[in-house]
Amino acid sequence: MRIALFTETFLPKVDGIVTRLRHTVEHLQRHGNQVLVVAPDGGITEYKGARV
Repeated sequence: MRIALFTETFLPKVDGIVTRLRHTVEHLQRHGNQVLVVAPDGGITEYKGARV
């Protein structure tokens, strides 16, 4: 399944929302899903195989 997650904050910022999103991305990928994270510019472009 292809899944897109939209967020107002992501890495390199670290807070509760980012921590939860990281765990969610990892969980979805472990179960064979293709994940895309849509976040503001200025951060990373990839997280453990997921495009950001």
